[in-house]
Amino acid sequence: MDEKINIKKVIKLLYQEQALDKHELADIGEFLRNPGNLDELNSYLDETPENSSTDIKLKVETIWEEIRKRKEPTSPFKRTVSIIRKYAAILLLPLLIYTSWVTYLYFFAPEEYFTLVTQKGEQTNIILPDGSSAWLNVDTRITYNTSYGKKYRKITVMGEAFFDVKKNPEKPFIVHVQNMEVKALGTAFNVRGYADGASVQTSLFEGKVDVSINNLGGDSKRQILTPGQSLIFNRKTDAINMRRFKQETVGAWIDKQLIFENTPFDEVIKNTERWFNVEITFGPVNRFENDYLTLRLKKGESLEHLLEIIDETIGINYKIENHKIILTKKQ
Repeated sequence: MDEKINIKKVIKLLYQEQALDKHELADIGEFLRNPGNLDELNSYLDETPENSSTDIKLKVETIWEEIRKRKEPTSPFKRTVSIIRKYAAILLLPLLIYTSWVTYLYFFAPEEYFTLVTQKGEQTNIILPDGSSAWLNVDTRITYNTSYGKKYRKITVMGEAFFDVKKNPEKPFIVHVQNMEVKALGTAFNVRGYADGASVQTSLFEGKVDVSINNLGGDSKRQILTPGQSLIFNRKTDAINMRRFKQETVGAWIDKQLIFENTPFDEVIKNTERWFNVEITFGPVNRFENDYLTLRLKKGESLEHLLEIIDETIGINYKIENHKIILTKKQ
């Protein structure tokens, strides 16, 4: 493809109404990196009637005002701007400045981070930029940056989330949760790792994931999971436990159900606090340390109903004061 055709392609892209995609931005950025191309572009634009560029000129002049309000840009952008200012006399100078600004944002701008947070008692579902789906359980935070989808698809999770990943072998989907990194292509899996929890867990529903664990000694261990397998890493003892799981149990929270199977009492309480956005105190603690609970709270059932189930199982007294619950064990 000759240079004249490249210029026509750049002009066509700049005048199109829809937003430029990343490949189009890359083409324009590569073109502007060659100062000689600006001479050719100047000559080409001189042949363009003024009235055919009025709308785009007004559009980019507004953007130029925004550029002037921003802080001093990085050096690659400085070079581009200095070259463009050489051509201040041409009719469509704002157009070139706009193009440079878009190129700067795509190639040189510092990364920004996007964070989504659910509060206690709140859940949500989102579609990520690559089309993958993410469900966030209560009291969960996920973070990803502007480089998401360029080479990798990296996400950091604090809490619990379920991902249904859109397959893209060239761009692995990577989730960081506490000491664990989970790498996937096209798959569905659940991760769980709260700040106050002793363990971090990955449960695979479909496909395959490569799990890496960094233990207290700084060593790294890897494990490939197949569907139906769950990997649990104890952050206090460095113990790794592999086991089979029931999808309807691990994924129950997505359907607004709360299920515990042989779960320590204190862990049940922590989850109950997150689920209902309440504060629960109990004591003496040592009276509950040997209690494990298996129960199911269906969608829409109340906190009082959950407390009644716990009472039937291990015997407790409770009272509710505003958003605070006080538990004591029956004699």
